[in-house]
Amino acid sequence: MQKKLKDQGIVSYTWKQKDVTAIVCYISTNIDDTKNGQDKLKSLGINYIQKTADIESNEVAKLIDEKKYQEVLERIAE
Repeated sequence: MQKKLKDQGIVSYTWKQKDVTAIVCYISTNIDDTKNGQDKLKSLGINYIQKTADIESNEVAKLIDEKKYQEVLERIAE
């Protein structure tokens, strides 16, 4: 899946939490950005699960703004 996404110019990350492994893309503090990402996935015929999370940590929000997504995923998995 990550190769398919990469071939379409979509950056993705692996996120593991216990026995679940997910491929994550379109991480943003802006809901419109993620909705545009959903539209792109739909147009490519890629199934997805949309996940929204409330970020209460300014530090995690800052990491998102800095595009340090792998670190964000590690933090929210804790």
